[in-house]
Amino acid sequence: MKDGEIHIAIPAVGEYRKWAEITARSAVKGASLPVRVHYLDWSNVDRERIGALGDWHGSAIAWSRLFLAEILPRDVDWVMSCDADVLFRGDAARLWALRDDKYVFMASRDSQPPWRRYHPDVEAWFKEHPEAHVDEILCSGLALINLKRWREEGWQAKVDDFVARYGDVPFADQLPLNFVFNSCKAALPREWGCFSGDRNADVDYSGDCAIHYVGDAPWKRRGLTRLMSDAVVLWRREAGMSCGGWRRWLWLALRATCPIWRWNSSMAWHFRTALR
Repeated sequence: MKDGEIHIAIPAVGEYRKWAEITARSAVKGASLPVRVHYLDWSNVDRERIGALGDWHGSAIAWSRLFLAEILPRDVDWVMSCDADVLFRGDAARLWALRDDKYVFMASRDSQPPWRRYHPDVEAWFKEHPEAHVDEILCSGLALINLKRWREEGWQAKVDDFVARYGDVPFADQLPLNFVFNSCKAALPREWGCFSGDRNADVDYSGDCAIHYVGDAPWKRRGLTRLMSDAVVLWRREAGMSCGGWRRWLWLALRATCPIWRWNSSMAWHFRTALR
């Protein structure tokens, strides 16, 4: 791997390819180092192997993150793996500089352990498999992954064993990565993976950071609660999409004058101040 070169891997199948390109562009344009982007699709991922694990948000490609050590060239020692719904602000090299060879998997903390979420099927799965419990869940939607250690220490066999034992698990690749690398993972600062909703609302999006649009796909604005928050406007500007209209004006008005959104958890997710 060339010194001083950032490697980014993004699953990109179907319409997600164009969203992945926006993610890549946002990383490249502000980076103080050269960036090499690896798009993961069915041209470089074994469809038969990955597809057997089941779909995640309409595609099985998310599972490819479990096989990055095999998919990417062997001279790639570290990779910044991210979803197609991530927007980089400022210099992505600041994130790249946080790589630490003591760890294999580095990512920001997820908002809460998945067994505490509102999905009854997820809670039931963890009750059925208590041995898969981990105390801290890191969000795999944006992560630094040490591929050199992954290969040299034989971690792929442990990943394969987990997949063979449990198959299609909640949250696709995120649970296997957290479980398998539990002894060699580390949390990144919250600005590198701040959610566009209220869970990280105190992060200043005007600095070096990465916004992750978890459950808030900025290209989808349907329904009353899918308005134009500041975080969504930032993404849509990068994409060259419309940022105005009644969704933006209503969001601004409610944020400034009306506390009613606090009564509705779905609305609370979107009606937040992102910029300081």
